[in-house]
Amino acid sequence: MRIPVYQQIKDILREEIRQGKYKAGNTIPSANQLAKDFSTSRNTSVKAIADLVHEGIVYTVQGKGTIVSDLRKEIKESKLKKRNSSVPGIVIILADFDNINHPYMAKTIKGNMRKKRLV
Repeated sequence: MRIPVYQQIKDILREEIRQGKYKAGNTIPSANQLAKDFSTSRNTSVKAIADLVHEGIVYTVQGKGTIVSDLRKEIKESKLKKRNSSVPGIVIILADFDNINHPYMAKTIKGNMRKKRLV
């Protein structure tokens, strides 16, 4: 099975970034330059760059080019967001609170009542 050219370009760029040829904050070659280097159309190189952007490996800035993301910083920020995020509470409204027959609902309600007082 033949690997599409855009996938080959993407894999090569990803590996060059991993090896440090392009460091965080550096620009990678333009779509036009990649098209020349790989003897392909500009659309093919644009597809490779778009996939890398979608994966968060690079980002584009109009007038500056495509820049390598600082993945360590993004991982750190992602961990902070997870740590600081709040989980919304669960609200259960029952018409007949004294007669709970469903085993799952009974366990859920009892568990919630231990954690928070229902109003």
